[in-house]
Amino acid sequence: MRHMSFTRTPHRMRDGTKTVTRRHPDAWATLKPGDSVQPVLRTQGLKKGERHEFLCPPIEIISNRIRSTSSITAEEVISEGFPELTVAEFVDLLERLNAVALMGVQRPDGPKVIKVTRRIEFRHTAKEQS
Repeated sequence: MRHMSFTRTPHRMRDGTKTVTRRHPDAWATLKPGDSVQPVLRTQGLKKGERHEFLCPPIEIISNRIRSTSSITAEEVISEGFPELTVAEFVDLLERLNAVALMGVQRPDGPKVIKVTRRIEFRHTAKEQS
């Protein structure tokens, strides 16, 4: 099973309130609805002998699509685990984390460049046992 890191929102993964994550459009392209992924604190930078810290039971992928950053709503920001941020602050955070790319699209009024990110929606498969 693949591991996905949630370094910035481990508490939201543990309490089950995070249900969406955004990644660079080139990342996680092969992830399909129904796939299971194990959330971990981090996937890189582990020292020799260090183990992954599992944040919760595996999650099940619901959808995996590339979306424009202009489609992000306040509800989406909350689903991402950042209720304290505005939409503009969240988009700025995504850009600083390198989770956004530019993509050319053909519009009826001519070509346009938009900012896009990969939106991955998931569900928690079980609550952690106390």
